Amino acid sequence: MFTSITQTLPAAPRGPQVLVARASDSGSHDGRPPRYACQRCGATSYRALMARGMDGAMRASGRYACTGCRLEFEQVAQWMGEKTA
Repeated sequence: MFTSITQTLPAAPRGPQVLVARASDSGSHDGRPPRYACQRCGATSYRALMARGMDGAMRASGRYACTGCRLEFEQVAQWMGEKTA
């Protein structure tokens, strides 16, 4: 005998899944967040932003964005919250 399940399953979230470190899961033994992390959200990765060139090709624009909070920056030190000259 077969039993059919009629409950609806929740829809899968769209877009990329981003893992953000929680305060209790800091990744270090002394309780501090990782040094190489976003100053705003704590994410530990970023991606290059692309721009269309004059010839129509997509190229890296020289700017980056955090994968967690989408903070845009030009230097990794800005992403980590360090002062830049």
